[in-house]
Amino acid sequence: MTLDITFQQNTLDPTKVELVKRQKKSKLLLYIAFVFFGWSYGSFGKIGVQTVYYVLPLFAISNIWITQQTHEFDIYSGMAIVGIFVWIVWFLIRLYTLNQDINEFNRGLADYYNLNEEEKREAGIPG
Repeated sequence: MTLDITFQQNTLDPTKVELVKRQKKSKLLLYIAFVFFGWSYGSFGKIGVQTVYYVLPLFAISNIWITQQTHEFDIYSGMAIVGIFVWIVWFLIRLYTLNQDINEFNRGLADYYNLNEEEKREAGIPG
């Protein structure tokens, strides 16, 4: 008794495609989360960077508030102003690079599941 097994290379595997569709990042949702809540790095598992992104403006605003209360402009007030400027530049750069990071994540997910070009199209991932 022999068992003859043949594999077809170009068949569409719906389970892999469905897994990728569920796990891929939505551009619209991530842009909304970033613009309104500042959440982008956390979606990619970079919690440390996300924490710094949240703490920087909190530090700057608290120092500016203290300056307003004490009416003394010192080195910390200058650092707060620089911190706000750096955070605004960081926000604009992240707004520009977020699309690229989403595409890279989704392509990496497709590579992880070994999707072929047809399966990538089915999952909605650009080649």
